[in-house]
Amino acid sequence: MNETLDIPWGMVFSNFIWILGVAIILADFSYHEFLAHLKKIKRTEVFRRKSFKKPFFLGLILITVGICSSFILHIFPSKPEAIILKDMVKFPPSSFEGRKKIKGDTIFMLSNGIIKSKRIHIEKSKYEIRIISRGSEALGETSRLKVYVGINLIADYYTSTKYKERIIEYDSKAKKIARLILEFVNDYYSPKRKLDRNVWIKSISIAQVDNISN
Repeated sequence: MNETLDIPWGMVFSNFIWILGVAIILADFSYHEFLAHLKKIKRTEVFRRKSFKKPFFLGLILITVGICSSFILHIFPSKPEAIILKDMVKFPPSSFEGRKKIKGDTIFMLSNGIIKSKRIHIEKSKYEIRIISRGSEALGETSRLKVYVGINLIADYYTSTKYKERIIEYDSKAKKIARLILEFVNDYYSPKRKLDRNVWIKSISIAQVDNISN
């Protein structure tokens, strides 16, 4: 499961910029130190040359831009805060990103693809994920769903043709911030045969086991 969307690319790029600036300045000093030694001239004379000044000031500009960008992204993060699970959280259909349609309070998936929840604070703990869904049948096979927490596959099952609640237990071994992801993997459509395999998801919720009231 591709989680590149959760990588803070802005921070990665800003850090790359200032690191590149440092690398240019170090290379500039190294080359002109070698030049001074080779031609047996004073370092001060070499450092006055345009061949030294241009890369040096370019490096300073990159360092300034990169550090300022990192600081701004730290103060004003581009991503929303992750959800902290105090009680059971039920996700409204509109909160999911991905290839879907919404009909009332139901997520409707017409073709293969994924839907992603908002980011969640996952503790080192046990969780219970409840999904109420159904799928249509084609060629003797109902819709197949894969469920992930981040990149971890936690369930892979075929839906019933009637709405049914699937309870999935997930034991997180470490703290992390991740998304709950559902993937529809076996779409089938044949107008001639009048067959169409789709998925309807009525409800998705997650809770820490310790927080579930009996």
